[in-house]
Amino acid sequence: MCFAGCGTIEPPLTPRPAAEYITEAFDRYPLVALSEMHGNAESKDFFARLIRHPGFAGTVNDIVIEFGNARYQDVVDRYIGGEAVDRNVLRGTWEDTTQISGIWSLPMYEEMLADVRAVNLTVPGDRRLRVLLGDPPLDWTQVTSPADDDMNDWRDAHFAWVVATHVRATRRKALIFVGGGHISRTVVFPNSLIHLLDARFPG
Repeated sequence: MCFAGCGTIEPPLTPRPAAEYITEAFDRYPLVALSEMHGNAESKDFFARLIRHPGFAGTVNDIVIEFGNARYQDVVDRYIGGEAVDRNVLRGTWEDTTQISGIWSLPMYEEMLADVRAVNLTVPGDRRLRVLLGDPPLDWTQVTSPADDDMNDWRDAHFAWVVATHVRATRRKALIFVGGGHISRTVVFPNSLIHLLDARFPG
């Protein structure tokens, strides 16, 4: 922003389609985060348009999501890859997470996985998207007391580990789809996802 007397004039802002802008951002950055408003249908609709945008598949390798229990990674890999997966098994992905509010049980989250699967069925194997599950691998069958359910304390740490291990270490590119509180640098929470990634990958 330029004030009177600064000597330069900033060019006017030019609106651009969001899907195009985000896709092109991967030309400059290996990680691009998209803030999700949990339960918001517009978030789901935009996600569906984004992954179908020309050039997204083939440029982006992975999508790291908050609404999936990492214990089900092999199940989601098979489903996203086009295999037949029993829904009663697949649903554990979004139902058995650390979040007991039930927010992930909204139909939109299952539909988002189905959208990625549908895209993958239309592109060659080397352009297929992988969905990485960012929530810790909690096994509710082993939880017998509140002390056992301590994974909420390291949700962001596990998400950051997934990004570091499965994306950055293999030089892949990923869209991070997560609630805004995890990727806002103004949030006073030093162990949130954005601060952990900033520390591991400066710049």
